[in-house]
Amino acid sequence: LSVRKVLVAVVMIALILAILLDYLAPVYVRSRIVSAFAGMGLNVRRLEIRRVTWSRIDITGLEIGGTEGAAGLRVEQILLDYSPWRLRKDIVDRVSISGAEITLIKGRNSLVIAGLENYRGSGGGSMQIGSLAVTNSEIRLVAPERTLRAPFCLTMTPMFGTYVACADVRPLGDTVRLTAAVNPKSGDGAVPLT
Repeated sequence: LSVRKVLVAVVMIALILAILLDYLAPVYVRSRIVSAFAGMGLNVRRLEIRRVTWSRIDITGLEIGGTEGAAGLRVEQILLDYSPWRLRKDIVDRVSISGAEITLIKGRNSLVIAGLENYRGSGGGSMQIGSLAVTNSEIRLVAPERTLRAPFCLTMTPMFGTYVACADVRPLGDTVRLTAAVNPKSGDGAVPLT
């Protein structure tokens, strides 16, 4: 065999593997995500994986729970940025969420996130997130007498073993800033209103 024929064969095999990876990676990632949500007691009604690369997963059209046409939790886009080496250690560098719609149902003596009624926790998994950003999102509070909508955005970053979160919520046009510092290991934290 000549060096040229071996080189052509190697290039063809690499091309075929790249095409297979491009097709199979989103299918594999989708099945893993749906399985993880099912393990937490959550029903994924819709989930589309737009693209999977070595450093990013682009998820669109996520809907969890709710009824036909009215998901309890809906997200237009989620971007997960990571490095393969850190992902092997269950670390995602950055999560960016855009267009989240969270529906809260007010009952007689309770407030429930629609679609998360059967949430059972993460099942022992512990994915670490470097930072989180939620933009262009909305909380809907559904009560028997009326429905309130509140646009919000949120950022969360780790700092000295705790996560510092800052959210701007605009329930009636005025901005309410919520800040929190939460220790993920103990669950302790503080939420001052400003």
